[in-house]
Amino acid sequence: MHELAMFFKRGLLGVAVVTCLSFGLSACSVNEATGEKQFTAFMPERAEESLGAREHENITAQFGVVEDERLQKLVDEIGTRITPHTEREDVTYRFTILDSDMVNAFALPGGFIYVTRGLMALAGDEAELASVIAHEIGHVTARHSAQQFSRNLLASIGLTALSLAVDVPGLDSAASIGTDLYMKSYSRSHEHQADSLGIGYLAKAGYDPYASMRFLTQLERNGQLQSLLTGEERKPYDFLSTHPLTPKRIAEAKEMAAALAVNMEMQPRVGRDSYLNMIDGLLWGASPKQGYIEGQVFAHTVLDFRFEFPEGFEIQNAPDRVVGKSGDVLIVFTGAKKEPEQSILDYMTQSWNQNRSGLTDVESIKINGMDAVTASRTAVISGVGRNLRQVAIAYDDEQVYRFSILMPQEPTTALLDALKRTTYSFRKLDEKDRKTFRAKVIDVITAQRGDSVSSLSAQMAVDKLPEAQFRLLNAMDEGDQIIAGQRYKIVR
Repeated sequence: MHELAMFFKRGLLGVAVVTCLSFGLSACSVNEATGEKQFTAFMPERAEESLGAREHENITAQFGVVEDERLQKLVDEIGTRITPHTEREDVTYRFTILDSDMVNAFALPGGFIYVTRGLMALAGDEAELASVIAHEIGHVTARHSAQQFSRNLLASIGLTALSLAVDVPGLDSAASIGTDLYMKSYSRSHEHQADSLGIGYLAKAGYDPYASMRFLTQLERNGQLQSLLTGEERKPYDFLSTHPLTPKRIAEAKEMAAALAVNMEMQPRVGRDSYLNMIDGLLWGASPKQGYIEGQVFAHTVLDFRFEFPEGFEIQNAPDRVVGKSGDVLIVFTGAKKEPEQSILDYMTQSWNQNRSGLTDVESIKINGMDAVTASRTAVISGVGRNLRQVAIAYDDEQVYRFSILMPQEPTTALLDALKRTTYSFRKLDEKDRKTFRAKVIDVITAQRGDSVSSLSAQMAVDKLPEAQFRLLNAMDEGDQIIAGQRYKIVR
């Protein structure tokens, strides 16, 4: 027991050495791309593709895919230029554009590479997008996911299973760790390796190796602006949270590029104009399929409804719910289905709260012409009793929309009134709503004589910091001026 306890006290830095001894030499291997010995016992190379394919379905279901043949062809062509220069011939790479306004990119085992349309909007040329793709390929060739996967699983199976680990196939148990694993932060050493490999692939493919440095600088600008726009340091799954960025990393990317650029035999590929042509009209911000947040209002033009959160609530839009939070009050909005002949009252008492006791204050109401039911019960959260108010609205014969509101057991009258206004604000859209809540796109324009940052920023269809957002989209620092005849991105 003493030896096993010491194993876990040594931490991850010693995991490769100790696990190689515990599991046998087959548990570790020397990575051809990095030259390092790795512990990847729970994800052998032969298993990567099947696991990646399984998680690919989850990823695309969660985020959706951009259905644009031109953009997909561009990403595939970039991948085709890069992959012949990688070290792993056993991997078949597949590239997907996710329908998300987050600025992010990541890789699954087996060569599944993802970039978001939010990242494509931020990139200024083809080489910058290629630098991101090359970086993610670097994570695959270095088998960073396999390392994280194996280490997380080793921790999850615990001390008892350690002695049996040689016989643990790992895949079924590991699947329960979830997609979250691939979107968690890489270590700085992993990021450095992926940068080094990626910039090398970039140069070998004929792209401008300085593109990586340029895009890393863009990511830093984006992180600073998002902090101003949201008041938060970073989003849970933006590029900076999953790929830690430091000034040293940008400087090192510049040094790597300088060392490679001198040996390039021909003019490196940048592709600014062709790239701007490709993203002209690209959806920007929220997708109609995901719904829109404008101030305290959430509206969904595809599903045809809107409602309004109380002032001061922070709103998060997830694929399967919308959440508003203020202090210890939580509002969770979701959709559900009922049987066509089932009343909304029966849905509330028999379907939504099946096998739950303590439902009180059940009341049938009308919300903007729709049948609805409200009820209360006590919920125990971390040992503390809370009041849970539920509202179910029959949108039509089958579709139900629901509010679950968690609040103190003795809420103030002002809070109750604010929450009541939220539930009663739920309604179907009118023509004014349809004009207000619309898709926004990237519009690529050519600057004319007399145009300025101020005049072009005034055309940005954004609510906050239009000049700062214009400068970010176009990689312009403070003091940079508009050049007549040059092309710029604005949001329409």
